[in-house]
Amino acid sequence: MRTSSPASRRRLARGLVTGLVFAAVAIGAGSAPAALAHDVLEKSSPSAGEVVSKHLDTVVLTFSDELLALDASLGGFAVQVTDADGDHHESGCVVVAGSVVSTGVALGEAGEYTVAWQVASSDGHPVSGSYTFTWQPSSVTVAAPGFTSAPDCDDAWSGEPSTTEPTLAQAASPAPSPSQASATAGTHSADAPAPTPEPTMTVLGVAQADSSRQSNVALPVAIVLGIGGLSVLSAVLVFAMRRRRVDSPSDTRGDPTHGNGD
Repeated sequence: MRTSSPASRRRLARGLVTGLVFAAVAIGAGSAPAALAHDVLEKSSPSAGEVVSKHLDTVVLTFSDELLALDASLGGFAVQVTDADGDHHESGCVVVAGSVVSTGVALGEAGEYTVAWQVASSDGHPVSGSYTFTWQPSSVTVAAPGFTSAPDCDDAWSGEPSTTEPTLAQAASPAPSPSQASATAGTHSADAPAPTPEPTMTVLGVAQADSSRQSNVALPVAIVLGIGGLSVLSAVLVFAMRRRRVDSPSDTRGDPTHGNGD
């Protein structure tokens, strides 16, 4: 029966230990890159450093691999959009679809905005980052108000149409409902007399025509009356002068009642 010496057994043990060490190092070296390969942000809209001039209502982030969304609550996911004063302009709701994450935004004044994000990588580790873009609208826009703290998904925010305040004209003169309009009409008909209708242009035209015709007729009549009055006055004067001549005493030289002095 062949036996091994103690020295050979020690050499065999050292060889096994050395092999195990090399195997462990090889396994660790092979698995390290996989453990460090977290998902990274590949592209975004708007992109880092971009100058945005058109209306923007959504920020979209695309990552290198499908993200780990374990439940509907999307714990570990967040996208925040803040202005230069630190006010928040995001909706608070995050949508995850595979490797794409998005959130609604309502931008305020023109200037620089920061997008800060955090997601759950496909390897289970949280990954976060941030970048900036510039909001420079090419036309007049309404600046949405920001929040001093990040809103939750169920909070009201400035991007919702229902939170838009009415203008002064709308607030001062609200349109009456059909029931209010009918009630108002009934009150006027029952309590107040019907308004006097204004004369139409046709009535005014007839009145002006009658007035002109009357003035045209009155002028010849006045002329005739004037001429007639002058004729009567002349006749009276002639008659008075003739009567005066008849009533005056005759010449004394031809009067038979007076003698010749004899």
